[in-house]
This record gives sequence, C-alpha cells and structure tokens, in this order.
Amino acid sequence: MPYCYSVDKQLVVENQSEQTLAARRIIKDHIIHVNGVTNVEITRNMVVATRNARARLGPTKGRTGGREMKQKRKEETDAMHELEGKRKQLKMDVSSLLSSPLQRNCVRSVRKVESYR
Repeated sequence: MPYCYSVDKQLVVENQSEQTLAARRIIKDHIIHVNGVTNVEITRNMVVATRNARARLGPTKGRTGGREMKQKRKEETDAMHELEGKRKQLKMDVSSLLSSPLQRNCVRSVRKVESYR
C-alpha cells in the first residue's frame, strides 16, 4: 500500500521535488512518533548516508566550497586593490611628467608637428 499524506503548506518550499516533500513528511511523522527531536536515534547508517551525500555534492557545494569561494573572492579583491594602487601611481607619474616645463614644451612641439600633417 503506498504511503499517503496531505500537503502541508508549511512544508512546501518553492521548486521542491516530490521526493523531497515526501522525505520531509516522513521525517516529520517520525519526529512526532518518537515525541520530539531529542528522542530520534541517530544510527551509523544515517551518519554514513550523510557523509556520502556531502561527498556527492562536490567541493563547490559542500562546506569546503564556501571556504574556497571566500579565498577566491579575497584573492580577486586583493588583486583589484593592487591594480587600483598601480593605476593611481601611473596617474601621478604622468601628471608629474606633464607638469614639468620641459615636458610642456615637448608636448606643444609634438602637437604642432601633428597639426601640419
């Protein structure tokens, strides 16, 4: 005989599969049956199944994935700050070169030559 249940709106989550909904309902029924979460017996098979599920998620979705993403984001942020510093330094160097009297004369000369072309 198939397991029958009613759909409880508190259990339904958007984009949830039927299997997930059924599993959540079975878990809820078991918790009610044993009179609370603290009375649920955690067996070795449950622990092994949980470990295997996490291994199937892979490094990008499991716990280590969060650390890897944070590390990658930190490296990208550091590289961005370094490039920003280099850009500011280049801007200062160019402005100091352009502000020297000799350089201004050279720039004027180059512009005159380009205007004759």
